Amino acid sequence: GADAVLIGRPYAVAAYGGGKEGVELYTHKLGQELEETMIMTGCHRLDDIGKTHVSYKF
Repeated sequence: GADAVLIGRPYAVAAYGGGKEGVELYTHKLGQELEETMIMTGCHRLDDIGKTHVSYKF
């Protein structure tokens, strides 16, 4: 099964509502959220993110 389906819908909404600019803005927003989260968790590089930083339920 698919593991990352949920990321597609917000991009579809961004594209429908704002075209290319909407997709660019949404991508920028996701990048900012990742950067802020990394700062709050003490991760300086993507390689610093480990299993202790990620929470998920199946």
